[in-house]
Amino acid sequence: MAVVVLGWFAYVELWRDAGGKPLQYRDLTAELRVQPTLSFARRLRRRQQLDDYVRRNGLPGARAPRVDWSRDEALIVSAGPRSSTGYALRVVRATDEHGRIVIVVHEAAPTLRNPARPRLTYPYRFLVFERTSKPIVVQWQGRP
Repeated sequence: MAVVVLGWFAYVELWRDAGGKPLQYRDLTAELRVQPTLSFARRLRRRQQLDDYVRRNGLPGARAPRVDWSRDEALIVSAGPRSSTGYALRVVRATDEHGRIVIVVHEAAPTLRNPARPRLTYPYRFLVFERTSKPIVVQWQGRP
């Protein structure tokens, strides 16, 4: 049993979560006009998945942005509905590690110094990057 535990520890600490290099991505959030009604992170690997999502959650006239699905995949990260215009999501970093892709997202909230207008908003990010077989982990920073 100790060998298994030691092996798992070595895998996670010394290999899977190591060797990180920046992941090149494109942020196409401005081109994806949707209202994500839940907090989630969803990986999209086919055009049909994105088309279905836009059909269910798109604003009037919304169309799916162009993505080269033979080479790329996408990730939608949503904070869910928020009560004011002061909420926003920002990608802090995207890292390609040995055994996984890590996307770190910061959720900014309104403050007394930076007040916002009360209005229902749907902060999200739509990222496109080169297709990978690695699992994707989304880590949140500053989530209220």
